[in-house]
Amino acid sequence: MHQYFANSQDKQHIFLLHGLGGAGKTQIAYKFVAQSQFSDVFLIDTSTPQMIDSSLEKIAKDKKIGDTPQVVMQWLTSHHDWLLLFNNADDPKINLNKFFPQCSHGNILITSRNPELRAHAESHCFVSDMEETDAIQLLLRSAVQEITSAHTQIAAGIVKELYYFPLAIIQAGTFISKSGALDSYLELYLKHQKRLLSEAPAQLHDDYGWTVYTTWRISFDKLSSTAAMLFQLCSFLHYELISEQLFSKASVYQAKSCGPCTEDLEEPQKFLSQFSGPDGIWDQLEFMKITNELRAYSLLEFTPQTKMFSIHPLVHHWIQSTMTDPKSYHFCMKAIVGMITTDTDPEVTEMAILASPHIDLLLGDGIPVVPDFNMEYGLLCHHSRRVEQAEKLLVAALEKRKTLLGEDHQDTLSAMNSLAMAYLALGRLKEAEELQVVVVQKGRVIASQFKNTPALQVITCNLASIYCTMGRLKEASELYVPILQKVKEIPGQRQLEGDVMAWLANTFLGLGQLKEAAKFQTDTLELFKDLRGEDHPRTLIVSRDLGFIYAYMGHLKEAENLEVRVLEKQKEVLGEHHSAITYTVAHLAWIYYKQDRLKEAQDLAVTVLEQQKQLLGDNHPDTLTAKGRLGYIYTELGQYKEAEELAVSVSETSKQTLGADHPSTLVAMGQLGLVYRELGKFTEAENLQSITLEKQRKILSEDHPDVLYTMENLAWTYHKSDKLDKAEKLGVSTLEKQRGILGDTHPNTLRTMKQLKETYMKLGKLDKVESLSSLIESSMNQAKGL
Repeated sequence: MHQYFANSQDKQHIFLLHGLGGAGKTQIAYKFVAQSQFSDVFLIDTSTPQMIDSSLEKIAKDKKIGDTPQVVMQWLTSHHDWLLLFNNADDPKINLNKFFPQCSHGNILITSRNPELRAHAESHCFVSDMEETDAIQLLLRSAVQEITSAHTQIAAGIVKELYYFPLAIIQAGTFISKSGALDSYLELYLKHQKRLLSEAPAQLHDDYGWTVYTTWRISFDKLSSTAAMLFQLCSFLHYELISEQLFSKASVYQAKSCGPCTEDLEEPQKFLSQFSGPDGIWDQLEFMKITNELRAYSLLEFTPQTKMFSIHPLVHHWIQSTMTDPKSYHFCMKAIVGMITTDTDPEVTEMAILASPHIDLLLGDGIPVVPDFNMEYGLLCHHSRRVEQAEKLLVAALEKRKTLLGEDHQDTLSAMNSLAMAYLALGRLKEAEELQVVVVQKGRVIASQFKNTPALQVITCNLASIYCTMGRLKEASELYVPILQKVKEIPGQRQLEGDVMAWLANTFLGLGQLKEAAKFQTDTLELFKDLRGEDHPRTLIVSRDLGFIYAYMGHLKEAENLEVRVLEKQKEVLGEHHSAITYTVAHLAWIYYKQDRLKEAQDLAVTVLEQQKQLLGDNHPDTLTAKGRLGYIYTELGQYKEAEELAVSVSETSKQTLGADHPSTLVAMGQLGLVYRELGKFTEAENLQSITLEKQRKILSEDHPDVLYTMENLAWTYHKSDKLDKAEKLGVSTLEKQRGILGDTHPNTLRTMKQLKETYMKLGKLDKVESLSSLIESSMNQAKGL
């Protein structure tokens, strides 16, 4: 502020401090004025136009120049080096510009909850939460507590819980100064938050006489009924990443005979109808009008880059205290999110990403039987990787549909299909296969019932995806190829065509047919560019996956360039903290790992792990995957202790959360065996890898990539522990399978060749060393050509 007002004096300076009530705007303005050297400073009460006029009249009388606002304006135009402080200019209906002197000099400082006043200001600053160090000092000073290391540590916990919000910190400090309860305040606050933030202190820190909750209540009471209801509904969502799409998608929901009853939909549909025109089309302008009303008091923040809204966490806690019947609002918001998707929605994954931050809050600990959106929430949970919740919800939905519609109805088969996919995600592969085979068989019999013919192709694709996970990749490709041809013949199904091509690309990648994988993924990318645009979130994901294929082909520089470009675009389109970005960073870390840029890979992998913990929790499958990848990097760096700690953690947590025989648990066990080998614990490594291989052969197919990888690792463990006969036998078996399934140019096949060559050298079988050396050389030359 000092820098801004010190600039050229040949123009009028207007600066805005804006932010939530209680953020400290007025205090900053007063501090600035106290440190400044203006010849005249005039404080304007901006609560109403009449109060502004009264303030100007007082200036006129104090200066003895008259008694009207007009004479003050004239006086200001002929004098310099003055400052007008328009404090608490919060009413969005007041046109503040009409009260500015019409001249090219002078200084104006505005404090307001309304960010739209930026239109009047040449410069502005958003006032929000304090830095931690400043917040701690403010608390201890307000609490009249000595600044010691012990007090600082306690204060750090308090200000964190108060989200570093200035007025809340001052109120807490004042309470502590009276009670002396610094060490017990946090426990009191967690139990009595509403009372503590509503209680006005007897001794005020300054002339700001409102409590935290009072200052927000004043803003809330000025809202229209629609804005107030939207605000209250949002309190049942997460305080960040609130999207207009949650409401616009729900507004076109069509009730189903096996879904919620009409009465349960009445209130949410009535609320949403306020944002629809006579034709039923979503009125974005009307929604913007209501959200602008909330933004005018800084109750709602908007990030243009992500097009997402957010609410200050303390305000978010407070909103529900404004409700006389919070259960009805919770019910309504739960219904609205349930209305954003259906089991035939091709954009269900995108809807799940959109709803992901909010699902846990809405569901709480129970299943949303009322309103009965079990099917919809089951889909959202499945596509946001909450697979255990998804299973419970989908089982309930399936039972209802069987009772109401019968076992052979299209909607019942749709529920069975979704449940099979949940079993797949849970690693219950046999159950998934058995159920999906029934779905496909019944679907073919009653194909005439399918109103949207692509549905039969989708359920067949899902059977193919189960085969992929089981390692039966050739069977999967034999299903995908004819499906793709059929989908191309169905008008208006380019989205599904792109999905099938992406699945085919992934299948060919697993088969080691890298050229075919790259071709299908490239075609998928071109289709989505044409269908959605180059920078659409789904297009960026397809582009990211193409980078993964490039890396697998050894085209590491092209892969890196593509992933970096996707990452930059995702940050621009989705914002810095969107969950999709985390997966792109993970891809980039893997590429650095493949380039032996291990320190860079480690830094990114650590970032990914921290973000996954924050977004999903410590025990989520994606968090465990991030831990596992970081463990591989630690192993390559020779940081075996850190690698072992991570591998043990992933293995144990996976057993507890996914089950001892889940494919992901077995991968984690195999990784722990690999770490034991590098630590020289050959007996532990051999035992663990042998158990892993035995279980994988039972659960997966004999030719599954995970089985082959464990065989390769166990063979090398035998080699390292000088069990050379076993190493040779298993190495030969592994190589034979890899050459048949993956081909000679696949990185895993080449690695096994090199390891087997080392075993032959130790055994003194030089003729086989020579033969394998020739094969390695020709395969590497062929790989370079590809």
